[in-house]
Amino acid sequence: MIEKVKQVLSVKVKLILDEEKKRELLRLCKAYKDAMNFVFANSFEKGKKDFRTLHKAYYRILRERFSLPSQYAVNISRKTATIYASKNKWEKPPKRKSLSVDLTFNRTFSIKPDKRVVSITTMNGRLKNIPYLGWEKHYEYLQRGRIGDAVLVYDKANKEFFLHIPVEIEVEKQTPQEVIGIDVGEVNTVALVSSKGNKEIVPRTEEYKRLKEKYQRLRQALQSKGTRSAKRKLKKVVGREKRFVESFMHYVSKYLVSKYPQALFVMEDLTGIRERRKVKRKNTEEIRQSNQWAFRSFQTKLYYKSILYNGISPIFVDPSYTSQMCPVCGYTSKENRKSQSDFECKNCGYKEHADIVGATNIMVRGLVEVQNFYQGLFVNQPNALPYGMEQAPTSLSGSS
Repeated sequence: MIEKVKQVLSVKVKLILDEEKKRELLRLCKAYKDAMNFVFANSFEKGKKDFRTLHKAYYRILRERFSLPSQYAVNISRKTATIYASKNKWEKPPKRKSLSVDLTFNRTFSIKPDKRVVSITTMNGRLKNIPYLGWEKHYEYLQRGRIGDAVLVYDKANKEFFLHIPVEIEVEKQTPQEVIGIDVGEVNTVALVSSKGNKEIVPRTEEYKRLKEKYQRLRQALQSKGTRSAKRKLKKVVGREKRFVESFMHYVSKYLVSKYPQALFVMEDLTGIRERRKVKRKNTEEIRQSNQWAFRSFQTKLYYKSILYNGISPIFVDPSYTSQMCPVCGYTSKENRKSQSDFECKNCGYKEHADIVGATNIMVRGLVEVQNFYQGLFVNQPNALPYGMEQAPTSLSGSS
């Protein structure tokens, strides 16, 4: 029997609507937002905030006061309870700001992937056979995958509606032939070390650095103005910068899964790293780069691409002291790091690029994690390739 591994993807499609249908969906979004904020405001000072309690207290009110169809009233109580449960303590009532609606598959929305149309329940009946546009790859996922509950989102800036649809894809599980430790860097995007002895550093390209500096200057200029129009423009600039970084991370992650199709990638568990990370306060540029470092974005993309394209699920390991520990003798000290890029062990004298050291320690921890499952598959080869930027991508061109 062939073993399968599952991966959930978020497919985004644009709805093709006339003005009348746009007004109908916008009316639904506004009512949904107002209804959820009503529940937040009225339930905050009260006792239990679980789904059953909220549903019993507000279902009838939401149906009558906000004219919402039955399933939307149910979804609001469920979503509200989930948001309350996401934090131990709320200082003030949560507030929904976005114009979006939680849709239930085969209840408030349905889809015909073969015809590329969807139907959505509104406050005034059902809008049927709405055409949608997306990427060709996304059309394929919708055809072959298991579709879940979607989210209808209104893009206020462009006055367009989008559907975010989760799709569960099954891929044939593969047995990895090597373990690769991945160290996400501050200056370089990633460094990697393989159990077969290969080493590589993927730098941030000159184009990446240039555009990041450009967006930083734009943000500083707009923030200093402080006018209403400057704030609107700032929001657009931040959005463009985020999309640019996301695109670069897509490219790098696809580069890695394409180059190492039989690898089990091992990454640091970066939970809470923004709080743990320390930077030198005297250098504001260092602080800015540390705060904006796309820790999670790259890992998320590498994780799902490795499953989707290669059938291998990456794993995460404890990152403690991976940048300070000598991979040769095990001596651990802050003094081993001479600079951001230089590592020299104070005990045995071993020298290497600091990012490569981090990736090596991550790889070894990954080997320990999986040795019971894949005994004998990973052979450490002594003739390791020297790390070198000539092995890395040098531009942002390429599909994601």
